[in-house]
Amino acid sequence: MARSKGTVRHKKCRKEYTTIPIARLQPGTVIRSPIYDDRDECSLLLLSAGTRITPALLEKIRRRGIESVRIQRDDLARMEADRSRRRPPQRPAPVPSEEEEAARTEGSWGVGPRSFLHKVKRHGAARYEPKLVSEFASKFQSSLSQTSNFFQELTTGGRVRDKAVTDISQDSVIQIAKDSELFVSLGITPRTGEYPMQHSLQSSMLAMSIGTTLGLSQDELIELGTGCLLHDLGMLRIDRRIYESASILDPIQFLEITKHPTYTFEMIREMDGLPIGSRMVAYQTHERCNGSGYPRKRKKSQIHYLARIAAVADAFVAMISPRPYRPAYIPYHALEEIIRGTRSHLFDPEVVRALLHTISLFPIGSYVQMSDGRVGKVIRANGEKYTQPVVELWHPDNLHGPSETVDLTQTPELTITAPLSELESPELAEVCSELNDGWE
Repeated sequence: MARSKGTVRHKKCRKEYTTIPIARLQPGTVIRSPIYDDRDECSLLLLSAGTRITPALLEKIRRRGIESVRIQRDDLARMEADRSRRRPPQRPAPVPSEEEEAARTEGSWGVGPRSFLHKVKRHGAARYEPKLVSEFASKFQSSLSQTSNFFQELTTGGRVRDKAVTDISQDSVIQIAKDSELFVSLGITPRTGEYPMQHSLQSSMLAMSIGTTLGLSQDELIELGTGCLLHDLGMLRIDRRIYESASILDPIQFLEITKHPTYTFEMIREMDGLPIGSRMVAYQTHERCNGSGYPRKRKKSQIHYLARIAAVADAFVAMISPRPYRPAYIPYHALEEIIRGTRSHLFDPEVVRALLHTISLFPIGSYVQMSDGRVGKVIRANGEKYTQPVVELWHPDNLHGPSETVDLTQTPELTITAPLSELESPELAEVCSELNDGWE
């Protein structure tokens, strides 16, 4: 197969090149060797020899979703030396706290002193505490009832105090601090009924969980969660026969659906205390980084950073939820679709990476086949080790028997071989139903 003109295989020994994040490229440097995209073996030529690196060039690379490049080692050494000469003398950096250091080793997505991540309790490979399971399930039902109430009030022309909505997000951050993985498991447990209220609540929960991983502050998380709770409010102004149709929407029907963010924006206009971040999330959740979204076909640089998080959460929750025209996706397959969407520049790659760190490649709550023949349920993620979550295991011939909890990062001989649908095994479906009884 012929390659495009911009695609070359490194002719020099690959050892002469190294991979770095684009943030380390120093504006003003004139490179003596080409720089390549690092995403495949036949790397795409990004900058040719003799090019001066400028902020505009770096921004253009970022907009293409490229996060790391291959650079000739000598160019990198000269760049670092130049950076050192330009750097003003600095005071010694303060010794980071234990919490800050722990957060840094998990993958620092802009984690700083104000990040809520520092307040989140770490549970390692521990199972969920039954008392918390009951507490969180009860709070979910309470939040769903509150969400349904303000949806109904706003739809009928009533006024809702912004506090009635932000209180739900405030409760969510308290739960995240207690057990973030138990919290997100509720957010990504497939459910039917009460659309769009239930979808909005679950999108809010997943978005806030991703935002925690990304290092957002408590105030930012509340803005994000509140915007997600409101983002599908305008759907209640759409003829329900359209979004409850068992057929794929025709172009005219889809055009009607694309109006709902504008309806939402109008409906929340009178909520005086609602932060601008929440308003932008409510309006821009359905925009896409490549400009293919709605209502205004905004591109990445025009989409609020909180709305880019909401977009990923909204899409994932929609996929794992059954719709009249299709069954629910297995969570693993939904995540595959999100990753494919990132390659097509639909989603912010940094947010999708945080999603992987938050729920793992085999999402929390999903069932998996293990290499030793056992069946597992994913209960906790392991950050950047997203193919090695914490799983609860059963023998397939005794799914009602005692289970074992295993951290796959500590047992390299044991691996996940495939995602499972509970439909593949009637007995597994029965066990799933029993395990999920606690959520109802």
